[in-house]
Amino acid sequence: MAKCNLSIEIPGNEDFVAPGGELDVIVHVSCDSKTKCNGLSLTRGWRTHGRGNRVEGGKRMEELFRGTWEAGDYAYPTKVRFPRLPMSYHGKVINVDWYLKARADVPLAFDPKAEQMVLLVDPDPPAPYVPPEIWAPKPIKLSAGVSGSMIASMIAIPFVVVLLFASSPKWSVLLIPLAAYLIVGFRRGKAAVSAMGHVAIEVHPPAIKPGEEMHVMVEFHPEQAVQLEHMTVTLTASEEATSGSGTNTTTFREQVFQDSQVLGQAKQVSATDPVDVEAVFELPVTAPPSLDENDNKVTTTLKLEIQPSGQKPLSHEQVITVGPQPTAAGE
Repeated sequence: MAKCNLSIEIPGNEDFVAPGGELDVIVHVSCDSKTKCNGLSLTRGWRTHGRGNRVEGGKRMEELFRGTWEAGDYAYPTKVRFPRLPMSYHGKVINVDWYLKARADVPLAFDPKAEQMVLLVDPDPPAPYVPPEIWAPKPIKLSAGVSGSMIASMIAIPFVVVLLFASSPKWSVLLIPLAAYLIVGFRRGKAAVSAMGHVAIEVHPPAIKPGEEMHVMVEFHPEQAVQLEHMTVTLTASEEATSGSGTNTTTFREQVFQDSQVLGQAKQVSATDPVDVEAVFELPVTAPPSLDENDNKVTTTLKLEIQPSGQKPLSHEQVITVGPQPTAAGE
């Protein structure tokens, strides 16, 4: 039986490529006798591995040869273009690897294969921060937490009322205070959010690379005088990997980094004295790139928390894109 071996060469041993870049590749074939080939293909793609379910994607195949080889050595040079996302990443519970895989379809024999790992990384240094010409923070909606949450209260209050009328008098002693607590919590949460008035935020740049600066502008114009204990912004990157399916799933979460800044200490803010503050974050050079592939997620979030005196904290959270922006074609 004819024996055929494959190998993949990347000239210059450059096993990395920039997002959206191109890589020179040579597929080598060595046959010890005449061999028929129904197709020599080269496939690029990515796959995840770690604690979560494995996911694959980005596959693109090119056929390099079809015919018959005589005994000898052959070389098939080509160029392989890579998309911009997802970036290569090795984390705590999630890893993303790009690869090149060569395969020869040989009839009536095991198909010879070869594989080469490739790093999809940004070779450019962090860009210096360039402020926007005009800051234009966009209004946001604050959340009042569990006890003051509108959704939780709207669901829970009718449930308690039904139980109240369907239960015996002895249960009413317990259910009436519970219903009152939920109603008061709902009203206080709604009042606290309303008292904040206009709250707006702008993040610049909207997408950031590891090692770069990110500036956060917060506008706070209350409708009435508000006593604040503190106001903070927190930048957090985390991994979330899920294994299993259906009711038999396990989710693993790991925090990669967190940085918190206090925008204001205890003070009274009046309607005629609005607050405009700016926070500056420098993303670590080891910050993970954003990833959202089924059961494997790497997310960086920015959380604004406002703590009114004597009230539940009010918060807003948004996702920050780390890494290159996808193109119009989605790559």
